[in-house]
Amino acid sequence: MKYPQPHGFLIGWKEIADYLSVSIRTVQRNWRKWKLPLFFLEVNVYKIPAAHIADLEEWRKVKILSAAQSQKQDQKEKSE
Repeated sequence: MKYPQPHGFLIGWKEIADYLSVSIRTVQRNWRKWKLPLFFLEVNVYKIPAAHIADLEEWRKVKILSAAQSQKQDQKEKSE
C-alpha cells in the first residue's frame, strides 16, 4: 500500500486488491471463498466493497496459521 488509509478503511476493489497484493479480478472472484471480512457501502444503485484494515490483518493471520497447521498435518501423514 502506497499511502495510509483514513480511519483504517479500504474502499473499493482496487484498494482491497492492492492491500492483499493480488489482482482486482482475483479478489472479486474469490472474496466469498476466502471468507474475506468485507462489507458493502450502498451508493445510489451501486454497492461498493469496503474493509477495515485491522479485520484484514486478523483474517491474514488466521489464514497463515491454518495453512501452517495444514502443512504440518500433511508432513505428519507422509512420515507415517
